[in-house]
Amino acid sequence: HDAEVLCLEYAPSPRLLASASRDRLVHVFHVDRGYQILQTLDEHSSSITAVRFLSSGSGLQMVSCGADKTI
Repeated sequence: HDAEVLCLEYAPSPRLLASASRDRLVHVFHVDRGYQILQTLDEHSSSITAVRFLSSGSGLQMVSCGADKTI
């Protein structure tokens, strides 16, 4: 990240870590592969204030919200 990290969230299975930052990016890391970056998401137009993993019948979903008032 190029700015302060505002939120970290772990998913238990598969073991993932998401980090959200003032730089408008969410990085998703694979824990069991030495925190290798799996994906970087750039969908918000301002700081990302929270990120959560949600389990559903169709698998794992990630939700983020930002200061731009979007989810």
